[in-house]
Amino acid sequence: MSKKVYTRKGDDGSTFLLDGQRVSKDHIRIEILGDLDELNSWLGFINSDGLGSLHTTFIIHLQKALFNMGASIACTNSQKADEFLKNWHALPEEMENEMDRLSESLNELQWFILPTGNTTISGIHVSRAICRRTERKIAQFAKEDNINPVIQVIINRLSDYLFVLARHIHFKMGVPETPWNSQ
Repeated sequence: MSKKVYTRKGDDGSTFLLDGQRVSKDHIRIEILGDLDELNSWLGFINSDGLGSLHTTFIIHLQKALFNMGASIACTNSQKADEFLKNWHALPEEMENEMDRLSESLNELQWFILPTGNTTISGIHVSRAICRRTERKIAQFAKEDNINPVIQVIINRLSDYLFVLARHIHFKMGVPETPWNSQ
């Protein structure tokens, strides 16, 4: 029999951080962890929708980074928190390189586009919106506590990557982008 998932320790509305400190489940660290989990789950969702092996490999790489970012945020000891990020400092540049590669086949963006197209593209846009929400919470948290600055860079670049990925999938699938206009 496997170990039980439930502990009943969180029934009072609190939870443990990685260093054993107990905080309320509505603490901003826990809010961010929840947003990272939601974002990671959506990346898994779009990845299971048949993006193709090259995208699948890169998205799994991003999912691993999100787990490490979450572990870092779940540590109040900055030295231990930084350990989770030691292998991820090149990720912003990796995402930039990937965006450049994906953008080669795209027309220059002339207008805002609506977050629609098909299930895959819409899922990417949902992921991007969750990423932006997470970014706002991380920015708020960074004003109150010390976090590794690479976290903010990664999450900002990730939302850009997701936008470019959505446009690329539009192009690859032959699904026209829907421009926004004010009428």
